[in-house]
Amino acid sequence: MKHAATADMSRTLLGHVGITTPDLDASLAFYADVFGFRPRRPVDTIASEDGRAAVFRALFGPGWAGCRMTVLAAPLGPDLELFEFVPTIESTPAGPGDWPIAWRAPGPFHVSFPCGDVQAVADRVTAAGGTLVSDIVVTARYELCYATDPFGTVIELQRAVSP
Repeated sequence: MKHAATADMSRTLLGHVGITTPDLDASLAFYADVFGFRPRRPVDTIASEDGRAAVFRALFGPGWAGCRMTVLAAPLGPDLELFEFVPTIESTPAGPGDWPIAWRAPGPFHVSFPCGDVQAVADRVTAAGGTLVSDIVVTARYELCYATDPFGTVIELQRAVSP
């Protein structure tokens, strides 16, 4: 097996795991009570008319209509990113439709890897048989994109652009 030895991946980290839930508040309480996760930031609501909506549509596709989300810090290990999508998962199909990320279904839907150069790592993903499923987008805090490995696992490549 060939291993990439580049400066931006010299120390590969697992950034976070994104989980879809039908009840963000109940999930937040569950992960806090059972595993000791604590909110890294407050619950955020992103509506379809929000200025940030274009970024979410670029990542999740045209079926995205809004969400509530938060990030929970782990006592040890990677963070959890919790999403409650609008409309709720009970009223939408569980599959991805014509979008390759099944973000509406409950449970994990992506694994995030921090990297120093999102484009370079995205190029390595596609060269190794993976597929980019979103364009690289830049927010006030991150440069990121979604891809899949050759077997369909959704991965997020991200680089922090500001603290």
